[in-house]
Amino acid sequence: MARLLAALLVTMTALAIDAAPLGPETPVVPEVAATRVDPAVAVNAAGVSVVVWRDQAAGVIEARRFAADGHALGPVIAVSARPGNGSDAAPNVAISDSGAFTVTWQREVAVSVPGLSSATQNVIRRFGADGEPLGEADVLVEAQRFQALGAPVIAGDGQGRQSVVWSRFTITLRNGAVILPRYYRNDIVRGISEIVIDQFAADGGRRGERQTVGTRGTVDRDAAFAVDGVQADFDSTRGFRGYDVAMNASGDAAVTWSDEDYFTVGLYVRPVPTPLGARVVDFHARRYRADGSAAGEAETVATLASASRIADERTAPRIALDDAGTMTIGWTDARTIAFPQGTAYVKRIAANGLSLRSAIGSTPGFIPLPPVLAPLDAGRSVAVLTQGGTLELVAQTIGANGRSAGAPLQVSPLPRISGLPAVAAQPDGAHLIVWTAEGGSLMMRRFGRP
Repeated sequence: MARLLAALLVTMTALAIDAAPLGPETPVVPEVAATRVDPAVAVNAAGVSVVVWRDQAAGVIEARRFAADGHALGPVIAVSARPGNGSDAAPNVAISDSGAFTVTWQREVAVSVPGLSSATQNVIRRFGADGEPLGEADVLVEAQRFQALGAPVIAGDGQGRQSVVWSRFTITLRNGAVILPRYYRNDIVRGISEIVIDQFAADGGRRGERQTVGTRGTVDRDAAFAVDGVQADFDSTRGFRGYDVAMNASGDAAVTWSDEDYFTVGLYVRPVPTPLGARVVDFHARRYRADGSAAGEAETVATLASASRIADERTAPRIALDDAGTMTIGWTDARTIAFPQGTAYVKRIAANGLSLRSAIGSTPGFIPLPPVLAPLDAGRSVAVLTQGGTLELVAQTIGANGRSAGAPLQVSPLPRISGLPAVAAQPDGAHLIVWTAEGGSLMMRRFGRP
């Protein structure tokens, strides 16, 4: 019995050590700069990671590589260095087991087109395992006139295959006419919103044709036009709210997105009576096979329907996909009844269609950001989210049953973060979390297997 207890104590101690952070939080870049925002991170099976971010002051994307033990592999990498030629934003990254990595982002470039001051481009750039660029950035897509693009997000399978997803909104106005003779304010904009996927092989070639993941008609009253024949400025966030993509080691991909219907008096988009100011937010998901083909139609994951719901980036879903084909999708249900209240949810949908939805955290008095997710081992995943009155950053393990496994683990002792954090996990469950602290420091912390 004594030997059994001793062995059990050793096992429990080892598990406790594995579950602990692997050292304190450390800066990604030693210098504190409030202009470093929007971090993203990817890690491969060997523990080599890449962190990317946007430098707001310079309008460029930068990156840095790290070894499995956390030390930096070289200086900051200039992913995009284009002074005076536009502004780059919304970076995302995927890494292969070889250490090669790919960065996507969105950029605004000046153009000399009558009535059009800039053009939006979604771009991609590939780097070798040594951090050196493999050529210049390639334009995935450029917005056409009267069209808006959402920023690209990318996921990889470790073997070099990648999936890139973005949104596009194409305007029509007044029964299809898009040429306006003068300035219109709060006019009704009609158009088509789409979620689009590009899939790439390890050599950079395409896996099949570009596909539309989901589509819907859009009616938008929150728009302002400053048009002299050609140019339109508009709010394209109505319709699709947010989206995310994930891949597993088999090369399968899964996409999640949310869309919003907003109702006003005399405007009925859905075939149900709705009160003034009501919102309906739907969350969707769709699977893709390793060969790039769609595995079935889109499915609705959840619906939020209430006049008091807030529909913004906090209801943008995030997704993880494990090797068994189970999707874990997370979002925040935000309310403002009497006082703010936010609850973070996850829903796990197995490859056979069985699903389970669970609440993983509630924050009275505040509306937290949506949880960001990464798959762990044995059917588990990790969700990184804000909790408590100080909105401290925590990591919550989600068990194979879809429910919280243990207490949330504090990521940083300092409250308040700026923007969404980012998380990436190795196949053995070790993971890395990156965030921007409110003071401007870009921070990272490594964790062992929970």
